[in-house]
Amino acid sequence: MVKTIRLGDPGGERIPLDLDMFPRTAVARSLKEVLVPESWDFARKRAYQSAGYACQHCGKTMSDGAPVYATAVWQFAEECVDGYFVQKLVGVIAVCSECFALKRMWPGLEEAVPRLAEVWEVSCEEAYQRVMEEERLSEERSLKLWALDLSWLEDWGIPSAVKDPCTRVIRDGAVMGEA
Repeated sequence: MVKTIRLGDPGGERIPLDLDMFPRTAVARSLKEVLVPESWDFARKRAYQSAGYACQHCGKTMSDGAPVYATAVWQFAEECVDGYFVQKLVGVIAVCSECFALKRMWPGLEEAVPRLAEVWEVSCEEAYQRVMEEERLSEERSLKLWALDLSWLEDWGIPSAVKDPCTRVIRDGAVMGEA
């Protein structure tokens, strides 16, 4: 079962920081890349507001000097639609720049592992093993072709107009926009 992430809940539970290691064959790494600007602006502003302008991973706020950004949360499901595996949008959340960089491993492995160990409250060895497992999964998923399920946007009343009509999107149980 796919877990759906609610838009922000000020003062609520924090969302655990997961890594964003995308298969090379993923349709999108960023929702901003996929949606028309008006749809992305609507989604990101709604995420900021509903999170109280706080990072949903660590709780830092703009008043702490930590500007927040919006990022999509994706799940890669084993279900198939028209021969494509499903890259499912399960939320748009507000995150600070430090948490976003960690999600994407931008500091690099050597710098990220100790910080991830701290965030995950595990040893450096356990954090390293978790990163390696995520990389293995990403490589395995790279052997598959993916289509986007953006139904989460519609469930929240957010327009899901895509920039490129050739983007593989699942609508009404079928893949649309195949190139």
